[in-house]
Amino acid sequence: MQKSPERIVVTNYGHNKYNPISQTRPVWDILCGCLYAFERIKILCDNKYPGIDLVFLCSRDMLNFCREKHPSLDIVDTIADGKATLFLNPFLHNIDFIDMEIQNCVYLNGNTFLAAYTDSANSLRFSPDATDNRLDIVESEINVPDYIWDMVNQNGFYIHNDISLLKKKNSVTVNYDSLTIVGSSDNLYIDTEAVIDPFVVIDTRKGPVYISGGVTINSFTRVEGPCYLAPGVILYGAKIREGCSIGEGCRIGGEVEDSVFHPWSNKYHDGFIGHACIGEWVNLGALTTNSDLKNNYSSVAVYQNENIINTGLVKVGCFIGDHTKMSIGSLINTGASIGCFSMSVHSGRMTPQFIPSFSIFIKNGLKDIKSIDTLLDSTEIVMSRRNKSMSNAFKEYIINLYKNNERERVLGLDRWNKSVI
Repeated sequence: MQKSPERIVVTNYGHNKYNPISQTRPVWDILCGCLYAFERIKILCDNKYPGIDLVFLCSRDMLNFCREKHPSLDIVDTIADGKATLFLNPFLHNIDFIDMEIQNCVYLNGNTFLAAYTDSANSLRFSPDATDNRLDIVESEINVPDYIWDMVNQNGFYIHNDISLLKKKNSVTVNYDSLTIVGSSDNLYIDTEAVIDPFVVIDTRKGPVYISGGVTINSFTRVEGPCYLAPGVILYGAKIREGCSIGEGCRIGGEVEDSVFHPWSNKYHDGFIGHACIGEWVNLGALTTNSDLKNNYSSVAVYQNENIINTGLVKVGCFIGDHTKMSIGSLINTGASIGCFSMSVHSGRMTPQFIPSFSIFIKNGLKDIKSIDTLLDSTEIVMSRRNKSMSNAFKEYIINLYKNNERERVLGLDRWNKSVI
């Protein structure tokens, strides 16, 4: 009989490595592949350890709005009672490598935490971010993303994995006029509630394509797999290259490649977004384009947590936090990190490599927003156009994030001033 833990805890491991997306959500609430990380973990655990308590960790400041957003999940900010506990990296796509016969061990791939299984005493002391001499180290070759750019880079793999996990089969049961399928239709899942206009091309030669119910694809759109389109997505004559996940309610036009869009974001017009991760409620004005390749083909560096980190990757696009707006004609630098609730107004220059949250880039200068209250009022107007609203718990979190974000804004302004002198 298979041995089971008393409790499973999904950690918030690597939270600071997924900025700016993780400024407004735990890591387990990030979209990747066809699923949010918590959905994938839940399926894996329900399959292997049915009936075992599944707990999700988040920071204390996020606790209220996370519980409000996900009332069906058991969300805590600390482990209060001792139990034999299985701790998991939120981006795990496989848990079969964990041996329940071996207790008080931590599974690592290099320096990346994968999982740990502890007894009741060690469960109260365990942290995936700290070295613990009480636990034995077990090396594993399971590969999970370590930074936000790794997640983007592996998104195509997760789409493949998730479609298999969801046990989705080819279901092209509706006769769509003039739909052209290039490659095998066995790699194509189309919900019967999707609407596909004539003269659409779907290419499955590089991977599967998953089209959810409520998706609308306008004429002269091309979609290449692997690709996931969530409910309510609208494609306006778009070129969706391989490796894309488009979240609920997004409206996408132009060209997108190897990118993740979180729900309710708009890229309605022409322009290019590649190797990028875009948050919720982001608006990309007409012709907004990011660079995902340097002219000298060298590896791209990204500003993260007050440090410049060499990604070791040649293809890295941009990372844009929730509720940020880019004006028409915006040109986004290779590896740019643009915080939440910020704005960029194009006026002749590429955007800075780093725009802090709650900041405005305008007239080639970087400055603070004028008022958090005015910003939140504008946000409510934007969300009301989709019949959505901001919860009081989330609004309170954003106000506190703004107050605690001052150091980041000062450092960002200082970096920009030095770069333009």
